[in-house]
Amino acid sequence: MRCWCRLSLVIVLLLAGCAGPPSVVRETEIFGTRVKITVNGLPEARAAAVIAEVFTYFGSIHRRFHAWREGELLAVNRAIATQNLPFTLSEPMAVMLVQAADYSERSSGLFNPAAGRLFALWGFHSDKPPTAPPPPSSVKQYLANAPSMAAVNIQAQQLRIAHPLTQFDFGALAKGVALDAARDMLHHHGVRDALINIGGNILAMGANNGRPWRVRIQPATDAGAVGTINLADGEAIATSGGGERFFIHDGRRYHHVIDPRSGMPAKRNRVATVISAHQQHAGAISDAAATALLIANDEEAAVLLRRFKIKAALRVSADNQLLPTAMMQMRLAL
Repeated sequence: MRCWCRLSLVIVLLLAGCAGPPSVVRETEIFGTRVKITVNGLPEARAAAVIAEVFTYFGSIHRRFHAWREGELLAVNRAIATQNLPFTLSEPMAVMLVQAADYSERSSGLFNPAAGRLFALWGFHSDKPPTAPPPPSSVKQYLANAPSMAAVNIQAQQLRIAHPLTQFDFGALAKGVALDAARDMLHHHGVRDALINIGGNILAMGANNGRPWRVRIQPATDAGAVGTINLADGEAIATSGGGERFFIHDGRRYHHVIDPRSGMPAKRNRVATVISAHQQHAGAISDAAATALLIANDEEAAVLLRRFKIKAALRVSADNQLLPTAMMQMRLAL
């Protein structure tokens, strides 16, 4: 049996029963998922125009950082593969790489965007689904000389790479970076109250007509709905799980979140959710940290949450146990 499946959003926005002026809500499809922005406090025409501008920007980010379609990231990876270096980066690409290197170090490499060659080996750099896992010998060969973000050297937007097998993939960071950019754009246009939702990666601004923005955490597992969470101004929430992209081969399920140490899909946890309150990079941190947390064991999870300064997090283990931090347990409305 072979299949290529996508699950519905694992974090669902709750808007019912809100008082005050009507919200302006617009949706579209970007990043291969549904994107929804809700804006309060502006006339409808103005809010719609601002949201349209954000959607346009999202499209540019998606094209720039796409791992296998023509764009700047593909050009960067080609330059590395052919050793046509140094490569002059755009400012957004340079900023992304600096962030990625920082988060990779904090996670002790559990979040490793330099492992794009491994993700491609598994067949996840294609619009078509994989049909089988790679040969074990290929994975073993990759792991024998696996690159890390420590090989990245950027000075004055000039990229040099010490490891020639480096291939970048920002699938676990681009949506979070987009959330932070959208927040800044909305603030620039005078928006104070909004909710930005990119396929379940969510960032809250202000409040929902005087009430906190409220979302339901609903992991795509048989654990069922976990509960609901109020998001404070500036907080971002992200969930990583193996249910978003996967295939089944010879009765075994393989998903797209690959542990860069083993070269195999992460198997310790089924779902990981984090809430970041970092003022400037809440979206990016929540995105990267959720991926790292999905791969982590208990000891590694404690370390990376401390390094990312995340207090509210939740894992659903492989045997379906809910493992919330004390802060997440306090915030969940069960």
